[in-house]
Amino acid sequence: MAPGLLTLPNELLSEITRHIIPEFSPDGGYKSHKGWRSSPHQNDLCHLMLTCKHLYALMRPHLYTTVVLDYHTNMTHLLRTLVEHPEIRGWIRTLSIICPLYFCDRIVDPYSPRQTFLDDNPELVRKLDMEWNPDKMDDFAGKIFRKVGLDANEFKQFTEDEINALNDNTYWMAIPTCSERVGYENALMQGMALALIMLSVRLERLCLWWFRKKGRTSDFEYGVKRLAQDDELNKMAFVNLERLELWGNGDNDCLAKLLSFPAIKELVGKGNYIEADDMETWVAKI
Repeated sequence: MAPGLLTLPNELLSEITRHIIPEFSPDGGYKSHKGWRSSPHQNDLCHLMLTCKHLYALMRPHLYTTVVLDYHTNMTHLLRTLVEHPEIRGWIRTLSIICPLYFCDRIVDPYSPRQTFLDDNPELVRKLDMEWNPDKMDDFAGKIFRKVGLDANEFKQFTEDEINALNDNTYWMAIPTCSERVGYENALMQGMALALIMLSVRLERLCLWWFRKKGRTSDFEYGVKRLAQDDELNKMAFVNLERLELWGNGDNDCLAKLLSFPAIKELVGKGNYIEADDMETWVAKI
C-alpha cells in the first residue's frame, strides 16, 4: 500500500470508498440481486479492510450501506449481526429484499430457514444461544422480535426428532406434514424480513420485490399490522425514508398495510410517483 494513502483525511478516504460501491439500480447496471452479488466491489472493500486497522474501521460501515437480500442464510447472518451489534443498524441506507420471502412451497428441501435461524452449523447441533432470546436483547430489538412473531416457540428450539433429523440430513422428514413445515417456515422468513427492515433505523431507500403467485403474504401483513399498532415503533419507523420501490407483481393489500406508518403514508401521499415496467416508486420531494 502506498504510505501516502493513510495520510489522507478520513472524509476523503470515505469519499473514495463511496466511488468503489456501485449503485443498486437498473441505471447502475445492477437491477437484479444476482448481479449485485457478483459485483467485485465487496471483495475489493474486504481486501482494503484487511490491510490495516485504520482502513478496517473506516471502510467497515460501507459494507452495510447497501444490503441486498434474497435468501434465508444471508438474512439470518445479517439479523444476528444487527441484534448483537446495534451500532451497525444505522449504517444501512438502502435495503432491497424479496417479499414475502416464501420458502419452497412446492419443493421439498432439506435445508430450511428455521434450521439456519436456529443453528447455522447443524452438524455440530449447537444449542440456541442468547441472540435469539428477545428477553436478552436490547429493548428495541426485543420488541421488534415479539411484534413480528420471531419469539414463537417453534423458532426457539428443536424437537428431539428434529435434532436426530439434522444429524441425518433429513430435517424435512421430522415435520409431520409438508403444509405445517411450509407454514412456519414462511412465517419465519417474513418475520425476519420485517425485523431487518425495522432494525435498519436510518433507512433511506427500501426496495420490496413482490411475487404474489409464488407465496402468500399473510404473515408479512400481520407483522406490519402489529408493528404499526405499537405507538413507539410507529413513530420511529421509516423516519429517514426518501424512496420506496415496489417491484414485481404488486400487492395493494400489503401497500395498504405499510400506509399504517405515518412516514410511509406521507411519502406516498406527497412524494413524486414514478411507474415504469414492473416497478412503482415514490420519491420524497426535495
